[in-house]
Formats: sequence, C-alpha cells, structure tokens
Amino acid sequence: MHSDNNLQPIGIIESPYAQKFAVPRQPGLVPAARAQIILQHAFADADCVRGLEEFSHIWVLFLFHETQAQGWKPLVRPPRLGGNEKRGVFATRSTFRPNAIGMSVVELVSIQHQPGKTIIEVNGGDWVNQTPVIDPMWMQFPQRAEALHQLRRKRNCVRFSRPQPNNN
Repeated sequence: MHSDNNLQPIGIIESPYAQKFAVPRQPGLVPAARAQIILQHAFADADCVRGLEEFSHIWVLFLFHETQAQGWKPLVRPPRLGGNEKRGVFATRSTFRPNAIGMSVVELVSIQHQPGKTIIEVNGGDWVNQTPVIDPMWMQFPQRAEALHQLRRKRNCVRFSRPQPNNN
C-alpha cells in the first residue's frame, strides 16, 4: 500500500523546549508550559479558527521533524521503561514512527490575530521549538468551564483494586 499524499505544514510551534531531551514525555505533564502555535500563510486567515475559542482543549497534529530522516523501527526502547524493554512502535509515543506524525492534547488559552499570522496560545505542550504543525483540531468539550471541571474531577479520582486472595 502506497500513497502519494503529501502533508503540508500549516504553521510552526514556538515552544520553551530547544532540545528534544528537555521535552516532557507526554502532553500535560508540565501544565504551565506555554507554547504558541503560529498559523501562517493562507492558514492564518481568521476564518480558519472561527469557533475554536469555544473549546477548552485542542488536539494538535504535528511532525516529528528532528527524527523524521532517521526512519522508523518496529520495536523501540521507551525511556519510561528505562530503555531496557522493547515495545512495538504503535504501543509507544516514540518519535520514530512510519509517518513521523505526533498528536498532543493541550489546553487552549487564547487566539490572537496579527498581520500575516494567527497565534493559538496553549498550555501543556510537549514539542521541540519550531515543530511543524499539521492541524489543530477541537476536542469534544464545547463548554470550557464544564470541560475543566470534568478533567479536574477525573484527575482527582482514585481507584483501588480488590485485594488478591493469599493462597499460601
């Protein structure tokens, strides 16, 4: 199966992380990390983001541009497992993916329009500075206050497992 689809970046991310080793391993781990998604060219049109401000969080599709040229592998060693255990690439957040596409959910802070660009400010990103953006998409949380309440309630939820019988 082969396709000649070419993805066109619609902008870049200005992030506080200059190197990949400083980037949190997943979005939301550093909620105060402010980043800007800069939409450029035809994608900077205010109509492109009309209605997006109604949502509390957005999905951001992006390219793993720093590792793309190195290709991908079916098995990787995730750092969170100490690098000692191999996992299938699709069971990880590895940057070495067949299509080099990443996806992160972040909190939408604001949208600003300036001449020639639209700036989407977000919190909690996990990107290297200058990461190419493919698409920012809304999440299914249309009321900002209610969505934040639901997320906080889920974060504070504690689940206990049943004790296992002792067969000694």
